[in-house]
Amino acid sequence: MLTRNVIFWGILTLLGILLLLGYLGFLGPLGSLTSWFWPLILIIAGVWILFRRNRSSTSPETKRLTRQQMDLLWMDRTGLAIMKASLANPNVAVIGSDDSGEVRDQKKDITVQDIEWAEKVMTIAEQAAAVSQRHDYAKAIQFYKQALEQAPECDLYLMSIGACYANMDKPRQGLPYLERAAKINPNNARIQGNLDGMRQMLRR
Repeated sequence: MLTRNVIFWGILTLLGILLLLGYLGFLGPLGSLTSWFWPLILIIAGVWILFRRNRSSTSPETKRLTRQQMDLLWMDRTGLAIMKASLANPNVAVIGSDDSGEVRDQKKDITVQDIEWAEKVMTIAEQAAAVSQRHDYAKAIQFYKQALEQAPECDLYLMSIGACYANMDKPRQGLPYLERAAKINPNNARIQGNLDGMRQMLRR
């Protein structure tokens, strides 16, 4: 799946190749047009950098995720809807327990923007789950990696990629993802179970 980063760097690479061919004289009369390439490349790069900086200052997906934001991605749509509705009433707590068993108010330090971000990322993850159910694990991995671009180092999606590799009988490729997930969230029994299963596959 082509991402914006891939498209952007692909365009820059193509412009660079055309510029080189122009300097070497392979483009004939069109070679004079390559004099415009450097300004064009600088303009494109500048606009892209400004766009990325603007996103990083306004969107949680470009920052390091908090544990609370990761927990949102472990919820289902109903849970997110309840959480979103509860934010309108500060006197209502959403009680739950984390992986260590500690009971806490799950909406602490969570904003409406966080939930809307989680809903957007969840849409990508749902596409991954759908193709995974059809046993198209390679396509599922592509979707989960796209979700990781929006939720960097999310333990759930790292675990999911590892599980897809396990289903493809490629444990060596999947192990690093599960190890990263376990390092981020060492108390999660589901992650640990997948990691133990992967290590058993490698011992066969």
